[in-house]
Amino acid sequence: MAIVHADAVEITNIRYGDGFRRAGIIRCAAKDCSQLIEVLAGSSGNVSPEMICIKAKQKGWHVSINHPSACRCPDHNRKAPKSERIADMPTSQHSASDTVIPIKPPAPTKDLATQVRELAPSLRKKIRDEIDGNFDDTIGAYLGGESDQKIGDRLGVPWAIVAHMREIGWGAVRVDPEIEKLSAELVTACKTLDLTVTALRGIHEDLEAQRETLRQLKAKIAALTQQTR
Repeated sequence: MAIVHADAVEITNIRYGDGFRRAGIIRCAAKDCSQLIEVLAGSSGNVSPEMICIKAKQKGWHVSINHPSACRCPDHNRKAPKSERIADMPTSQHSASDTVIPIKPPAPTKDLATQVRELAPSLRKKIRDEIDGNFDDTIGAYLGGESDQKIGDRLGVPWAIVAHMREIGWGAVRVDPEIEKLSAELVTACKTLDLTVTALRGIHEDLEAQRETLRQLKAKIAALTQQTR
């Protein structure tokens, strides 16, 4: 199992359901503490140490991405002396390798509702038609293996916009995507079986026709043989 260390963060694969999933792990460095936090990657499978640190801080952890010895779980973060908190150290105590490079925050993005409003009316209609024709709101699931992402890819729009419009007009997805995927595979397997059965019936009918031809030929030969006697 490949493990990638980013100082305080371990990027690895952890068991999830019947398989494995990419995740980031941060461990509490307090003495005799075995607490850790696992943050699963999103649906794309991408996970970054920076994102893991942000998620951990949101849950009350003290994290310094370049200083694993400073990481503290919520319990020990409240108890940790300031001398152990890298963020509180005077600048003079940092080595050259500990220089913190400020990260420029991303430019604010428009909310989904605004993005939907800015779409051309004809494109909004196409998205609604795709959702209406493929999403069953009575069970909360797409049919035939369809998804927000597939519709977005076909129409050239971010799938998050499709998901937003679907949630507003048809409701949330309530069926496990894995079950939906297996159901789609089952439908495909049933169709393949039907085609195979149809083909076999055709072969059977051809064999019966050939058998009838042989029977008729034998009857004719028998009749001619009887006449020549």
